[in-house]
Amino acid sequence: MNRALGILLLLPRILLAIANSLLHVAIVLPYINSKQSTAFNFRARMLRSWAYTCRLIFGMQLSVYQQPSSRKIRGGCLIVSNHVSYWDAFTVGAIFKKTFLAKAEVQKIPILGKGARAAGLLFVERGSHKSRSETIGKIRKTLLSGQKIVVFPEGTTNNVPHVHKFNDGSFHALVSDQGRRKKIRLLPMAVSYSRFREHGWGNEPGLAHFLKSASYLYHRAVIVCGKPYFPTASSAREISAEAQSKCTELFAKAHFITGS
Repeated sequence: MNRALGILLLLPRILLAIANSLLHVAIVLPYINSKQSTAFNFRARMLRSWAYTCRLIFGMQLSVYQQPSSRKIRGGCLIVSNHVSYWDAFTVGAIFKKTFLAKAEVQKIPILGKGARAAGLLFVERGSHKSRSETIGKIRKTLLSGQKIVVFPEGTTNNVPHVHKFNDGSFHALVSDQGRRKKIRLLPMAVSYSRFREHGWGNEPGLAHFLKSASYLYHRAVIVCGKPYFPTASSAREISAEAQSKCTELFAKAHFITGS
C-alpha cells in the first residue's frame, strides 16, 4: 500500500516540489548579490523553509536527536555530516538556519541551481586548487561572521551504511587563524534512512534513483547530533579524523534507530 500510493502520488508531488522551488527562488532572487548579514539570515531561513516544505511534500518523516547544547548554537559553527543522497538537503536542511557547501555542478541543475545561488550556498570546484583555496577563505569568513555552514566531508553520496573517509578541505578553515579559531565550533552529526539501500545514492543514474526512492507514500529519516566543540588539533587532517570518528559513532546510533 505504501509503495502503490507513493507511485500514484509521485507526479503530483514532483509538480508541488517544483512549484515550491520556484516560489522560494522568486522570494530570495532579489538578495542574490547581497553581502549583508541580514540578507544571509533571510536566505538561510528561506533555505530551511524550502527544505522543510519539500520534506513534507514527499512524506519524509524526520526524527532529530539533539544534545541540549546543539539546539541553540551561538556564533560560527561548521556542521559536518555523512552524506547519503540529495535527500539530505531536505532532512539536514530542515533543522538549522544555515547555508551549505556544495560542489560547483549543483549550479547547473535547472531551477535548483538558480535557487542555490540565490540562497547563498558556497560552491567549490573539486578539481581546482584555486577554487578550493578561495572557498576555504569564504568558509572562514562566513564562520567568523557568526554564521553556520553544513558540509559533507565524504565528498560524495553512497548507499553503503557506514561513514567513508572525510576529506580535509573544509577543515582548513579552522586552522588558518590560531588566534581566532576559538570562535568557531564544530558540530558532528549523522543521518540515516529507514530504507538506506534505496535512499542511498550509489552509481545509478540520478533520475532513476530519485524515481525509485521517491515512490513511497512516506519515508523515515533520523538525525543524531553530537555536542558542539572547539577543535584543538593543530592540523586539518587531525580535525577531520576527529570529526569522522564522532560522526561514525553518531551514524551507528542513527542507523540503529531507523532499523534499516
